[in-house]
Amino acid sequence: MTLLDRYIQVGECIAEIFSPNLEVIIHDYRQPENSIIAIFNGHVTQRAVGGSMTEVGLKRLRGELPDLVVNYPNETPDGRKLKSSTLAIRDDDEQLVGAICFNFDIGYFKQFYDFLGGFLSANQYPFLGSKENFFPSSLNDELDTLILQIKTKNGWLHSNLSLKQKRELVLALYQQGVFQKKSAVTVIAKKLGLSRPTIYNILKEKGDR
Repeated sequence: MTLLDRYIQVGECIAEIFSPNLEVIIHDYRQPENSIIAIFNGHVTQRAVGGSMTEVGLKRLRGELPDLVVNYPNETPDGRKLKSSTLAIRDDDEQLVGAICFNFDIGYFKQFYDFLGGFLSANQYPFLGSKENFFPSSLNDELDTLILQIKTKNGWLHSNLSLKQKRELVLALYQQGVFQKKSAVTVIAKKLGLSRPTIYNILKEKGDR
């Protein structure tokens, strides 16, 4: 078995693993005009045994190409996108005798990638937040957080709130929309030490202005 015969066996195995998308070609550079001595999944580029080498092979013969070139962009004669690789084959004396080349048809995967991109994309709406809370905290916890934020913003953390401050806090909570929630008035009144009528009066005064 010759050196190139061994590469033919390897190429056939790899092509079968990635069939039908991967074309594997073994070139014998000692016969440039008919360098293709084996090809698997040749439907990818429509070439066959007996075909000639490409410009890549000629560049390698001229010493313009390294022995290993992996995943460079390529294209089939009918315009399908390829990802190609090529490996030089040298004998025991380091003489260049051929190459094993791989042309991977990525067209199918590109379509699948585009489909996934569209499928995974999401619409953005200004009236919605970045995410929905599927496990909302209790109203009590939510109000504790909001009240703390308002008190911190106004520098009220280290003082007992005056009636005026409590009124401002109620109005700030109103701006947050918390009064639309069931039992909000009762819970807020208890937290601020106010009566429910007082809360309603504050909100009514706001509406009268």
